[in-house]
Amino acid sequence: MWIRFINPFDWRPRPGVIQSFRPGTEANVTTACGDAAVGGGYAVKLKSPTRAEAKAKKNGGTATSDKNLKVEVDDGT
Repeated sequence: MWIRFINPFDWRPRPGVIQSFRPGTEANVTTACGDAAVGGGYAVKLKSPTRAEAKAKKNGGTATSDKNLKVEVDDGT
């Protein structure tokens, strides 16, 4: 589940473990974590990104779909 945190949130998956999320963080979290954060008003649910969008975001660029790419070949004429 992809969510964007709008308030600070501490997730405790088991005793002795705390995962903290800052406002503005977009993350793919477990359903249990996402349900707790969204239900408590700490986060909003996002649409799952396509593989290309996720890769581009990870690399800091923009996503392009192979369907939208235009390839031009110079045949030397």
